[in-house]
Amino acid sequence: MQGTLRGDQRWLMHRTCDGLDSPFSGSPMRPVWSRDSPLNFTAMWKHFLESAEGIRAVHRRQELRTVRLHIEGIEPSSKRGMPPEDKAKLQQYVANELASMNRRAFRGPIAIDIWAGTTQRNPSHVQSLAKNLLDLLAKPDHIKHTSNALLFRDDNQVQGLSVRCDHGNAEPLIWITASPFSSVLLSMHLLGMNGDTIDDEARFDPSDLDMNRRLLRDLERNPNDYEASTAKQLHRWYRAEVQASWLQGSSITPTELGGLYPHPVRSQETWRLRSNQPSKLLSDIFHVNRNRIFLPELPQQDGESRSYKEYVRKAFKEYRAGFGRHLFPMDTPLAIEVIIKPPPIQRQRGLHDLDNVCRDYLIPSLVELFSPPQVISSTLPTPGAGLIGYEAWRLARSADDSSPGFVSISLVSDLYGKESLLHRIERDVEKVLDQLE
Repeated sequence: MQGTLRGDQRWLMHRTCDGLDSPFSGSPMRPVWSRDSPLNFTAMWKHFLESAEGIRAVHRRQELRTVRLHIEGIEPSSKRGMPPEDKAKLQQYVANELASMNRRAFRGPIAIDIWAGTTQRNPSHVQSLAKNLLDLLAKPDHIKHTSNALLFRDDNQVQGLSVRCDHGNAEPLIWITASPFSSVLLSMHLLGMNGDTIDDEARFDPSDLDMNRRLLRDLERNPNDYEASTAKQLHRWYRAEVQASWLQGSSITPTELGGLYPHPVRSQETWRLRSNQPSKLLSDIFHVNRNRIFLPELPQQDGESRSYKEYVRKAFKEYRAGFGRHLFPMDTPLAIEVIIKPPPIQRQRGLHDLDNVCRDYLIPSLVELFSPPQVISSTLPTPGAGLIGYEAWRLARSADDSSPGFVSISLVSDLYGKESLLHRIERDVEKVLDQLE
């Protein structure tokens, strides 16, 4: 034969190709071939993957590898703020859910989406809350467990992280979605092949910005048209809408993010051909977005952390004096999207955990300089400095890629509730699969 398939490839193809108008038509378990015309299984597999049925089958199988946890009755909080009994309850719930699915801890790279709903009047900051939840999901220190890992083994496995916190809920909630990172890459590749038909991300619209500015000016010119308290609330809201319009379009789309990664199943040669493209694309094209802040690679040597934090603060300060002057004082809730390219492999001294990068290097200076409000009310933001959420993605680095690393940060308005990239990827994949029907 001219090619062979792995066992899982044969299973997937045979389970889904019965009745297809393709080389696999006929009995799903007995493809027809003869000694005179042997089948090229590699070509068959490629043909199957490119068919509508093959695309659906692959993503159904990938969906089976995703773990979804819906935890009720536990107040999301920081490590110090969460009682020990709640920590044990959360870990026991996760352990029971994994056991019911006959699943063990992820061993390879993963992506995690965390959505938390708090009820406390003074809730923990999103970065502290996320740190506690990630620690609880990694090591089962508060329960008896047969393994030293719960949902995953080490923070370095996390290649994509999305955290969002909504405050002022009636009941506490924690929703967690964890997927193999290879599944996320396959989904983004599918969107890249069909992105023109499903990309509905709102872009910067000057007319929308002008309309919101007119509403704000009219209110400022005629403040006596409303009661004092109402006028104050409207002024804050209109100003928040102006800032949201200014930030509109700064978010990266799933299709754009997928273009920064190599194809997850292609050969190493193809990867090398694309290895230098993500950096060039981001720095030469995508980075021209006025609300994206470009920083050098993360520190690799002992003693460099302090100087890097000072550099980050200076970069945020320069941004605030430039494009960011329209965001001060800030009234729109704020989230950030972070794309990290590690230094070249020859200079790496260990990878920084994604949550540590946001918590230690980026969020403190951003909150200090902009004081974005946290959302407590379901209708209007209330004062209180802090981010509503953050996302971080680590790009792939091939051995022969010697280009410098970087950290690219996008400021994103969360005035109306912003979907995480992982949720948008899932939603857009469903749209593509529906179009294949």
